[in-house]
Formats: sequence, structure tokens, C-alpha cells
Amino acid sequence: MKNFLIFCSIIFFALAACNTDKEANVSPDQYWDMAKQDSVMLRILPYLAKLPRQATHETKFNPIYEPYYKGLLSDFKFKALSLTEDGSYYFMMDRTAPSLYGKRVAVAGKMTIDTANFEISAYEEIFWTFKFKEPELTERSMLLFRELVAGKSLDAFLPMNSEEEYIEFPDLHNVYNVEARNWEFLHVEEQ
Repeated sequence: MKNFLIFCSIIFFALAACNTDKEANVSPDQYWDMAKQDSVMLRILPYLAKLPRQATHETKFNPIYEPYYKGLLSDFKFKALSLTEDGSYYFMMDRTAPSLYGKRVAVAGKMTIDTANFEISAYEEIFWTFKFKEPELTERSMLLFRELVAGKSLDAFLPMNSEEEYIEFPDLHNVYNVEARNWEFLHVEEQ
């Protein structure tokens, strides 16, 4: 019996170590320290955050709005990063969602960034999750991120294809315009 317990303990710790290794593979900390993560996030926020008052999509990168974006920084955090073969990064972050219950939303995408000066040359948001509380947000969003990084289709998780809530956008009415780098509403006749 003692040998059996020892064997079970070894198996348990080995499986736990494997799971930790898998999680570490997408940890943002393996690529950038917190200061660099904040610098990259500040470059992403003009694409992702609500526009500052008086700003337009054409003016949202104006340096006068930097204090606004810095004020939002604590609401956004990287949850996962994965370097691709072409030097781009798949990323996933979460942010506070409008909710009475402390829910958050995960956003995943792909970007090409020069980490020396943090200039983004390509940026695309691939999905937004529904609002969730923890640990459900992490469980569902990490499943989606791993599928994305593995090159698998996320179609089964889209709102029109799934009974459960995973991906909120894109849906039948909202798609991401890579050229404009923002979400667009599709009118019924455009579908």
C-alpha cells in the first residue's frame, strides 16, 4: 500500500509539473518584464480601449491622449503571449468589463511589434470573450488561446455555433477589419 501511495504521489506531481510547463509556455513574463508589458499595452490601448473624449479614430494616437491611456493601464493585463514562427505574437489580455459582479473580458489577437521601440506594424483582434468571473474567464479564454496558437479553427466557439458562451465577437453582425484595425457592424444586407 505504501508503494502504491508513493507511486500515485509521483504521478500526481509529474502531471502537475507538466501542466505548469504548458502554462509557462504562454506566460507573458517569459517574453517581457512588467515594464515592457506596460509599454506594449500602452501601444495597444488606442486600438482596444474606449476612445478618449474628443478623440476620433484618426486622432486617438495623438500624444495628448497618453495620460488617458496610462490611467486605463491598471484595468488591462496580458494573460498569454506566444511567439510565432514569423516573429509575430499571439496575445491575450483581459480587462475589466462593465458589470455589477466584477466580471472581465478576454481579448485575443495577433500583432507584429518592434520590441526595441514598441512600434506596432500589424495588429488584429481575433476574438473577444463574453464577460465572466474568475476562474471561468481564465479556463475558457485559455482553452480558446491554446486552440488559436495551435492553428485550430475557433468556429465551434462562435456564438452562432455554440450553446455555451465562449466568444462574443466576432458574430453574425460584428467583424474585425484588419486594415482599419477596428470592429465593424455588418448590416443585414452585407452578410
